[in-house]
Amino acid sequence: MNPHSTSSAADAVGAGCAEPAELELTDEDILDALTQIPGYIDISTEDFRTIYHLAWRHAVARLRAEQRGEADEVA
Repeated sequence: MNPHSTSSAADAVGAGCAEPAELELTDEDILDALTQIPGYIDISTEDFRTIYHLAWRHAVARLRAEQRGEADEVA
């Protein structure tokens, strides 16, 4: 299973289910991911977590819009 796959979220959104549970990332999760990226990224774990949560909410809104056929309306 691809850890970056959105299929379970898409399936839940497409099935009209409640919003899928958002995975909570630990500082260790974030720091491990950052060590796998070449170069240096000047970002705190809290800023990364904020970006992750905003991106997750946007992805859920996008998937819902796609299910309704309104993909172009999601900014």
